Amino acid sequence: MSRGKSSFGQKVFLALFALPFAGVGVGMLWLAINTVTQSRRASEWEEMPCEILSVDLQSSRGSDSTTYKCVARYAYHYNGKRYESDRVSFSKGADNIGSFQRDCCNTIRSEKKRGTNVCRVNPEMPWEAVLFPAVRWGMIGFYMIFVLTFGGVGFGMLIFGVLGIKTKKKEDLDRLANPDQPWQWKPAWRDGIIKASDKVGMYAATGFALFWNAISFPIGFMAFTDGYLKQGEKGALVALLFPFVGVFMIVWAVYAILKYRKYGATTLQLASVPGIVGGKLGGIIHVPVHVVPETGFSVTLQCIHHYVTGSGKHRNTHNDVVWEDSRQLSTELLATDYSRTALPVLFAIPFDVQESSPDVGNDGIIWRVEAKAKTRGIDFSTKFDVPVFRTAESRKDFVLDDASVKDYEAEVSPEDLIAKLKLSVESTHHGLLYRFPAARHPGHALGLTLFFVGWTAAVVAMLKFGAPTIFPVIFGLIDGLVFWGLLDAWLISSRVAIDGRVITVTRGVLGIAPAKIIQRKDVEDVVTTKTSQSGQTVFYAVKLLTDTGKHIMLGNGLVGRKDAEDLAVRIKADVFSE
Repeated sequence: MSRGKSSFGQKVFLALFALPFAGVGVGMLWLAINTVTQSRRASEWEEMPCEILSVDLQSSRGSDSTTYKCVARYAYHYNGKRYESDRVSFSKGADNIGSFQRDCCNTIRSEKKRGTNVCRVNPEMPWEAVLFPAVRWGMIGFYMIFVLTFGGVGFGMLIFGVLGIKTKKKEDLDRLANPDQPWQWKPAWRDGIIKASDKVGMYAATGFALFWNAISFPIGFMAFTDGYLKQGEKGALVALLFPFVGVFMIVWAVYAILKYRKYGATTLQLASVPGIVGGKLGGIIHVPVHVVPETGFSVTLQCIHHYVTGSGKHRNTHNDVVWEDSRQLSTELLATDYSRTALPVLFAIPFDVQESSPDVGNDGIIWRVEAKAKTRGIDFSTKFDVPVFRTAESRKDFVLDDASVKDYEAEVSPEDLIAKLKLSVESTHHGLLYRFPAARHPGHALGLTLFFVGWTAAVVAMLKFGAPTIFPVIFGLIDGLVFWGLLDAWLISSRVAIDGRVITVTRGVLGIAPAKIIQRKDVEDVVTTKTSQSGQTVFYAVKLLTDTGKHIMLGNGLVGRKDAEDLAVRIKADVFSE
């Protein structure tokens, strides 16, 4: 019960912790709107000549940047009365957003020499004046970062915390009633009928897109009309970046809505609750429409380690797939029923894996079933978080009887495996030649390319607008790692020739690299290893293991643990054949 109280306390703390974040977001939004409103109103004030009494550029050096502030005092006459003011612009305080502060001082000084300084005077309150009334769109863009990040995170945590408090009260009662059965603690698991996350994802995508665009589009519109076209101010481009991102969020939300409308609410009915570590997880995925796949269905079970590293602005969330298994289905259970679809789910779960975490929090284990199929239009996909626990039925020597799903599984021949992995195998005079071509996953490579372009643009913008040095340095290092991944996705290929007594491996950009020659007698094994992960898609590599313990990469970018292992078995057979 102490764990339940702790979790409840965490939900309360989360809700309270969210309030300052939400407050910062609201406060920065008010500041941005107020600044724009003041500037637009001041642009209609009367323009009057003024005398510059003093002007100075104050600077303050911090640990990683220098901020500036243009300080000036000027006098002007309105309706025969003399007034003085020190308002330079509607931006208060020092900053280093672009060169605005330095440009103001330079402009004031140069116009002072010519005697042409002017200010805008409020005719209703003539003691109120300003030298530069124009909106600083670079500063507004800076405010928007806080509005969208702090506001989004704050309100998101607030909603999650409040809803979590209500949920935890019910879960705590279930913990008392079933202290040794954690799969009974969550209502989503209790009866074994689990709803997919598609509907929640649709609402989340729509809500976040509406929140982002409701704020960014009005600011971006004013920046475009008042800042960029009329004034040619480069800072307006910063404010325009947010609605640009908002367009992609709208596309994301529309896609989620169309996908849900096409396939409806899918459910997974478990054969027994829970899935058993050292046992099996079985059930049926029910889809309320008839799904017509182009190349069959893929059903995957994954064990995901969810954890958070760092804190504050350095906080990062990770979802590492630590184990997975999959089945390829050529057909489904209700192939002749054109009103719905049913997919069999059956997997053996190893004895040495971790069980589900009822409260994932900042560090926990998630077990997830995912089904996918390529179809005309929007592809079919659905996900379910399932309970997997160690019980009295757990066995180290468990062997799965999968005869019930064999009739629905697709038979994968050696040729089909090579085609599925997008490789090629050729016979040579003395053996075989395996080719791992470049750009085998264009969708992944294209996504990485778009991410690289956007990330690089962010680095360039930081340099252009004078962001503190530490930010472009850190972002630039990350950009370099992304570029290396981009290079690997588009251009790295390899050839593995198994000829006579040797294995020749050539791997590099477009396959151009020094060849590595390994004696076949020195090969101990052919193994697979996980190399990277994109979303929930895991990529594997096939490597040679020599008798000295050295690993030699043959090829990577292989999707699916089972297919990668089957390929390793085939290559191993070729290596050890006479």
